Amino acid sequence: MSQQEEARNEKANLEKRIQELENRQMSQREEASNEIAKLVKRIQELENCQLEANQYHIDLEDDVKVHRTALQNLEDKIGRISKEAVTRRRVEMLNERVETYLGPLERLLNGLRQVDKE
Repeated sequence: MSQQEEARNEKANLEKRIQELENRQMSQREEASNEIAKLVKRIQELENCQLEANQYHIDLEDDVKVHRTALQNLEDKIGRISKEAVTRRRVEMLNERVETYLGPLERLLNGLRQVDKE
């Protein structure tokens, strides 16, 4: 083989090798681009999950506040009812005492009226 043929063969081999390297580089760029797209999508999914988790946390805090308020209202109502029950019992006891003394006093007054009439 002549030097020119060797040079042409070497040039052809080098051009073929350059083309293979360029093709591999393009393939790697496409893979990297696909991987980047997957990662961007995953990041967006994770950000959405974080937003949902944050919203869920806020909703739970709101629910706790609402239920805490409802519980406080119930406790206040129970306190008022308890005070009313105690007051009712005291009134009933006073009524019983009044009735205990009222009967004999009425009889005494009726007796005095009869004495006055005679």
